[in-house]
Amino acid sequence: MFIFHCHACKETFQIALENLADRQNIICQNCGQPFPEQAVANLQKLGRAYRDAIDNLKSTNYRRHGWSISIAGNPNRRPGESNDHAPSTPDNPPLSFWEEEAKREKSTIHFTKKK
Repeated sequence: MFIFHCHACKETFQIALENLADRQNIICQNCGQPFPEQAVANLQKLGRAYRDAIDNLKSTNYRRHGWSISIAGNPNRRPGESNDHAPSTPDNPPLSFWEEEAKREKSTIHFTKKK
């Protein structure tokens, strides 16, 4: 299940992974803002890869080998609101979302509890 957050009108709606395969486009149900076509295509590829993995598990006797998979929910919006990111300049080209996440992760201090 994917949760879509429209930044134009703050509407939130869900589309099941299985229902993405046949979609030509996704638009906000409230304001009509279109979801980028390339992002729809990429989500469809993800859906196909997920279904292929399930088919592979079934074909390799997954019950005997003890494997199943599911997609866990993550309440964090990816990427965040458009004003969450610093503007790019010629000296500071824009990073991909995942490059920003890796940079943020490196700057985060992780504490572990002593036993």
